[in-house]
Amino acid sequence: MLGLLTLASSAAQSGSFRGAESGMPVDGTERRNVGNDQAPANTGSDTKARQKGTGAYPEPVAGYLARLFVQQAQPTAFRTDYPGGFRQWRIDAGLALRLRLGMDRIATSVGDHRPRVQLEESQDCGEYTLQRGAMETEPGIRIPFWLLQPKRAQPWPLGVFPHGHDRRGQDTTAGVYADADHAKKSLAEDRDVAVLAVNGRKDPLFSPAEIDRAVAQVRTIYASAGVPLHFQHRWGEEGHRFYRNLMWPFVLGAMQQPNSK
Repeated sequence: MLGLLTLASSAAQSGSFRGAESGMPVDGTERRNVGNDQAPANTGSDTKARQKGTGAYPEPVAGYLARLFVQQAQPTAFRTDYPGGFRQWRIDAGLALRLRLGMDRIATSVGDHRPRVQLEESQDCGEYTLQRGAMETEPGIRIPFWLLQPKRAQPWPLGVFPHGHDRRGQDTTAGVYADADHAKKSLAEDRDVAVLAVNGRKDPLFSPAEIDRAVAQVRTIYASAGVPLHFQHRWGEEGHRFYRNLMWPFVLGAMQQPNSK
């Protein structure tokens, strides 16, 4: 079992795009190989949107997605002919992401504050221990989490798992259940952190056409970073959820490989 840290709120990735260079798993969802390496240059019209797959969504969502993915509206979106190549894109996109996240404003507001972590007493859960904790990321801002640690001596990398839309998502992800019904539903739907569930069963949340479009775009980023084999796209017939038989072999295999860069 991995050493796992579950956070109580979603966390944005940093602008360094390290996943493309570290052998990290990037997708938990197997269907087929994607051959198109180029992102669509969508005009924003409803007709074009439907041709690209956004027609799978009702209006006004389809129109919104069409406008969102217009190439001209994405100056820092990666493309194979990006001026300066992959390295320059990485710098530009990182700066843009930092600006959007307000990192400089946050740094100014926190002053010399340093994050502090408080951990409660550890609980024995058999093969691992469980601890409730809280991290004060900014003055007065405390983010609760569960820390799961294997008892085995072998070192494991840290996994950070923001929880999903469950009303008790933080607890569910960590395998902490309010009652028998909560446990039964969570285990039946692979929502516990041991298998990193992301949603329920047979959930058609995302259009296959839009998934294919996004996968093709991400694939070009990994290829341009020189690590094309570090990206695999896998998803099953039940849609947006974690598939242990598809994903765990990739996760465990990636953990055995040294970083290439």
